[in-house]
Amino acid sequence: MQALAQEFLPELERLRQANGVRKLLHLSLVPQEPLPTIEGATLNEQLTQLLEVEPGERISQLEKLKDKHPKAINVLLALADSYVTIENTEYALQIYQSITEKTEELQQRHAELLLNSQRFQEVIELLPSVISELSPALAGLRGAALYNLGQKTQASEFLEKAWQRGERRVQILLPLAKLWATVGDPIKAGEVYQILLETANEQLTLSDRAFIARVANLDGFGDISDEDKVSYYELCVNLAGVRLRDLPEAEEILKDRLYLWNQVQNTTGIINAYADWLDWLANVEKWEYLNKELDILRNFAIQQKISSLQYFELLEGLEAYINVQPTLRQSLVNDYFGLAIAEIDNALRQEEIEAPFFPDLKLALFCLNSDLANELVEYRQQRRAEATQMEVQVASDENIVSKTQNLASISLALVGGHQATRREVFRELCENYGLQNCVEVAPSSQAYISRSNVQAQISNCNLIAVITGYMGHDLSHIVSDLKKDGTLTGDVFFLACRGKSGVVRAILNKVQ
Repeated sequence: MQALAQEFLPELERLRQANGVRKLLHLSLVPQEPLPTIEGATLNEQLTQLLEVEPGERISQLEKLKDKHPKAINVLLALADSYVTIENTEYALQIYQSITEKTEELQQRHAELLLNSQRFQEVIELLPSVISELSPALAGLRGAALYNLGQKTQASEFLEKAWQRGERRVQILLPLAKLWATVGDPIKAGEVYQILLETANEQLTLSDRAFIARVANLDGFGDISDEDKVSYYELCVNLAGVRLRDLPEAEEILKDRLYLWNQVQNTTGIINAYADWLDWLANVEKWEYLNKELDILRNFAIQQKISSLQYFELLEGLEAYINVQPTLRQSLVNDYFGLAIAEIDNALRQEEIEAPFFPDLKLALFCLNSDLANELVEYRQQRRAEATQMEVQVASDENIVSKTQNLASISLALVGGHQATRREVFRELCENYGLQNCVEVAPSSQAYISRSNVQAQISNCNLIAVITGYMGHDLSHIVSDLKKDGTLTGDVFFLACRGKSGVVRAILNKVQ
């Protein structure tokens, strides 16, 4: 068992689960070989030797040293550190509490462990309340505990004392940066976050990323370009995925991000930012604001500030909400129909075939309103007949929707996206294209996900479609890693589209 666990440790380290395994090994097993000893070695020499051994392996020897030297603080601290490393917090705290000589180092370690364990009230009870009685480090740790208990005003003087005296440990800087960002001091907050970005980037939470984006936009990082500013917003949005909706700052983040992409004049960025902004408005049911934004986009399309294809793709992303807001279905139908009419007329004027996305537009209209789709067929036939009579060259005719593909041999996994979108995609493919085998994997906002859970669900699928929009990096990374490791034999492809018709279209095109 030990040998097997040791073989898996490198992979477990990557998954940040190695310490848990070491803890289990320590609780149930002993080292296979006795640790070497130095004859006549002093206590400090023995400690130095043991600290070179894995924490789970050295604990038994440290326990023996503790029995021989029950009052040796360096032995007790080394033993507590080892228990902390294997995530046995309770044992470590018991050791700290048993030491009668309350040194500065002991109090710092004790308070820091309580803070890391989110036992904030115990930190308050452990440390003096009078700021003059605390060192900068202990003041910062008490301030961090107060901040996390929601006592931000009281936390301020403790955190600021630690900062002014040069204390730079992460547990203190994180709440200090949030505090200064919250009270509207982007310059100070930017200075702290710069340190955190360089020294503790992986410990920054989604809330931190939101603050960092705001701080950057308010010139907290100096006079940086709009491209640099919007990059911080992209990091926040990509990390958040669907969790962005739960952030109090979500509206501000999405609006500022859209504004910055407009300033940069990057069309791809603008379209992606609009897609997320429209999705958020629909999700929180701000229909009046959504309609205003759609009016703006409609005018953009008329003025050719965005292409008809880009406008169509933005509209598709809202299809997941047509059952939530009844008027949205009709609005999309009207826009799809108007776009299709415009494409037909423009093609005849140019004596060309319609744009390449025209069949997809017809399919989208058909999915929402088959009667109006048939009217479109009749209109197109009539216009083409009139053009022929006027001796205008027209391209060969096509049926409104071709449903000749059969997906009976496909085992499809649909990963991410809205629940309503996944449900409607499966219904469409099963009823009209013969799909029989399908599984869905919800994003982390809708269900618990883990690497093993995802692997169990999709490993037998021969086609895996991943809807990337607003999904979050966790699920996307899991699928990518499974494919990279050779665990998935099926064909994996990532979809930028979000609406039912777009996903159906992409799957059919992939199969074809």
